[in-house]
Amino acid sequence: MRSFFQTNPLTKWSVILILTVLCITVNDKEHWKNPNKVISSDVKGYYGYLPALFINKDLKIDDVKPYVYEGDLKIWFQKDEQGRKYIKFPAGMAVMYSPFFGIAHMTSGFWNAPSNGYSEPYRFWLIMGSLFYTLLGLIFFSKLLLRHFNDRVTATTVLTLYLGTNLFYYAAFDSTFTHSHTFFLFSAFMYGSVRWIDTQQWKYVFLLGISGGLMVAIRHIDIWFLLFILLYGVLSWKDLKDRFVLFWEHKWKVLAGGALLALMMAPQIAYYLYIFGKPWHYAYNDETFFFTAPHLLDALFSYRNGWLLYTPIMIFAVIGMFFLRKRAPQFFTISIIGLPVYYYVLASWWCWWFVGFGNRAYINMYPLLALSFAALVSFLYDKYRNAWRGLNLLIIGAIVLNAFQSEQFNLGILHWDSETEAHYWHVFGKSERTQTQDYLLVTPHNPSAKQDLDSVIVPIYYTLSKQHFDFDNDLSELNVAEDFRGERSKRHAFQSDYGLFVPVNYEFAAQIPFEVAPGTTHLYISAWIKGDDEYRLVADATTQPFPFNAISAEVKEVRGEWRKIHMLTPIPTEANYSHLLFYIWNQNKKPYALDNLEVECRFQTVKMVHESEI
Repeated sequence: MRSFFQTNPLTKWSVILILTVLCITVNDKEHWKNPNKVISSDVKGYYGYLPALFINKDLKIDDVKPYVYEGDLKIWFQKDEQGRKYIKFPAGMAVMYSPFFGIAHMTSGFWNAPSNGYSEPYRFWLIMGSLFYTLLGLIFFSKLLLRHFNDRVTATTVLTLYLGTNLFYYAAFDSTFTHSHTFFLFSAFMYGSVRWIDTQQWKYVFLLGISGGLMVAIRHIDIWFLLFILLYGVLSWKDLKDRFVLFWEHKWKVLAGGALLALMMAPQIAYYLYIFGKPWHYAYNDETFFFTAPHLLDALFSYRNGWLLYTPIMIFAVIGMFFLRKRAPQFFTISIIGLPVYYYVLASWWCWWFVGFGNRAYINMYPLLALSFAALVSFLYDKYRNAWRGLNLLIIGAIVLNAFQSEQFNLGILHWDSETEAHYWHVFGKSERTQTQDYLLVTPHNPSAKQDLDSVIVPIYYTLSKQHFDFDNDLSELNVAEDFRGERSKRHAFQSDYGLFVPVNYEFAAQIPFEVAPGTTHLYISAWIKGDDEYRLVADATTQPFPFNAISAEVKEVRGEWRKIHMLTPIPTEANYSHLLFYIWNQNKKPYALDNLEVECRFQTVKMVHESEI
């Protein structure tokens, strides 16, 4: 063990730390036990090939019943104009999943679980597969960095990349998405390119053909990354000419690598031939690129998944581009050509926010961007130690922020595609969902986006009636039930003459009936309260069952000892209530004071507007 850490100990300990954090997180979440996790969202499409081919023998998805598990349709398919069902997602991820799908299928009997492709052993082994590919990615990427930077710089870069960016979320929480898999493939392809250019050994031909073919099979636009082997180390026209000479001198190895790459694409071609009778089909229908109107700034800074807003530490990777030529010149040409082009292409896609945590499409740029980040770290360490120490503090802060926001996203506190500035700052730093947060979201209108129109659906509220209760009058005039009154008190008033004081041991108090205006869809209730406990606000019916849960009070404003708590909640319009009851549910039965209660009956509609009008 001691000999293992004699070389590059910081990098090795960093890899161990990253794997430990990932394993602890995965074990803590136990997503494999949740039938709505792991095989969900896009993964339904990426994974669907395997149960369709090997279990149901039905790639045309003639019968959808076998894909329904725990009430959820676990395969994502579309229909063309002829009614043919097909999976729009490329088949490359299915190839990556397949070894672990095979293990799950062979061992499902030991779990006493159905061998249907979707039960717990399948979910478990898909997660284990993601961790395996993450480990391989760490190994290949660390080896690549260590060929160009020292141990300290490599360790810093690896830690930052895996723990300080949204790559962490897609390695620990939604690990069956493409990103940890493609990061491994990109890292392997880069490392294989560097080693083949140095040695021309056959083993690197195999590594390049398999990794390059799979990354294109997973996401076809990633064919751009194949330029790495052409432009690595090229700084002049002479260098480029020499690279072509090298390819020609080893043309049989180049052809063999190309054949392997094509072999990785064979499952996709075979699928298109089987479904459509032709080797290529554009499966995304009305989804397209708008190259004349890219969302260059939105893709970086929008609250709707702007990449640098949610992964701010990568700003230093962009800055590091200016130091790359001197610190790692071999990567300069491919970086200044490949990264801007890829960024432009991604920003031109109709769904430029890419639905997820922090514009996840940009994770594919990280293997190259990490090199420029390492160049900046190297420069600061050599020239400006105080700035280097400051950067280390920022890295620690970025890791803490990223871990917290990853958990927020996992809990549904941060939204996957409808974030706004108001919502982001409303939930910033919160570890639980708030009662009113969803009313601050605006939903992108996808049909408009597919026509290059950035429209969003905004909720609009109209106040139909407003009722105010200040407790200056006798409680009997408010029709407060005697058992729920508490007592009027001048000493416990907020801004009026009297407030309501509720003594100890009152679990329910201030039960006040109020009128509901016709057409009401939502209730907004607020009150000033003084007490040291958490309270629940309840709206309930007077004569018939009311399908409400008590809602934890959310603090809107604080003035001294008083807090303004509020709630906004829908009511079932089909019930046509004329009166409802409001009361405070104080589970711990502690004393408190209440004043200035307001009840608003609101009507909600929605309006589609251009996002700039919000």
